[in-house]
Amino acid sequence: MKRAAFVILFVFAAKIFGFSQGPDKMPLPPEKYRNIYAAKIVKNDTVVLYYMRPILIMPPPKFKTRREWIRYWRLVYNLKKIYPYLKLIHYYYYQVEATVQYMDEKERKKYLKQMERYLRKRFEKQLVNLTYTQGRLLIKLVDRETDHTTYDVIREFKGQLSADFWQAFARVFGTNLKTQYKPNKDDRLIEYILAKMDNGQL
Repeated sequence: MKRAAFVILFVFAAKIFGFSQGPDKMPLPPEKYRNIYAAKIVKNDTVVLYYMRPILIMPPPKFKTRREWIRYWRLVYNLKKIYPYLKLIHYYYYQVEATVQYMDEKERKKYLKQMERYLRKRFEKQLVNLTYTQGRLLIKLVDRETDHTTYDVIREFKGQLSADFWQAFARVFGTNLKTQYKPNKDDRLIEYILAKMDNGQL
């Protein structure tokens, strides 16, 4: 199961994970594509986009039973394990997306293959060591960090055929790459914990 979680994650992680080792150890896009950031035009002026989460003041959680208390702290533990990956996904997804949109198909494929080789060497052991539960959480939370499901991210960077293949593979192991994150419904507790982490409260 750990291996399956890694394989699924690696497909999209190779396209959106960041590089934490410095520019001398990571594949860089060609010079003309570096330092490209998302932006929009506002009244004939170009404004760089930077997404910031709100700062929240939240009451401590209340538990009716010991089982709820255990569930909460188990979820905290698992989210802390994957939290660094969430931050990498969020930041570099937008950076890589903004970069490759200016490349032709040949440059794009070359750049993404270089990243894939680097990421397999850099992150494979870490991702394989995730538990099945942590892997499923990370797959779901891609939607929170990118506003796209894991299925959509794979389709964007690898194409429809690849996305369908990995979706079928995931379903064999009881995972759905099309799962959407629902912070106001099923995933309220996850959102509460992550909001506290974002605010440095956990």
